[in-house]
Amino acid sequence: MHNLIVQITSNTLKLSLIDKEKGLISYKAEIPNDLVSDTNILNEAAFSLFLEQNTSLFTEIPKNKLSLTFVVEPNDVILNYVTVSKSVENLEEEILTKAREKIEGLKFDDIYFDYQKIAPFVYQFVAV
Repeated sequence: MHNLIVQITSNTLKLSLIDKEKGLISYKAEIPNDLVSDTNILNEAAFSLFLEQNTSLFTEIPKNKLSLTFVVEPNDVILNYVTVSKSVENLEEEILTKAREKIEGLKFDDIYFDYQKIAPFVYQFVAV
């Protein structure tokens, strides 16, 4: 499996891949303003097609042989700690409720998130 590194900065798509024979190879393309605004993807479906087309231009490796890794800007990452009671019945629901309370304006439909237990009753919440 090849790891394709994807970065979006200032409406520029940057793709990088380490090839055994060629070493590090890179590709850059300007993203239309109706798809992305700086680092924010405005139209997910259209951006997905744009990424697929540019990946095909960049490498001949089949899509099913590529693993995507997205590099995000620090301002696009939310990190927070959430503490929960030991008597809570639905752990995930409690963590999400606490995250909503701590992070103003957080819309769960607009993010990818995960959490991990780091101490008894303490979880690290990470969202992109």
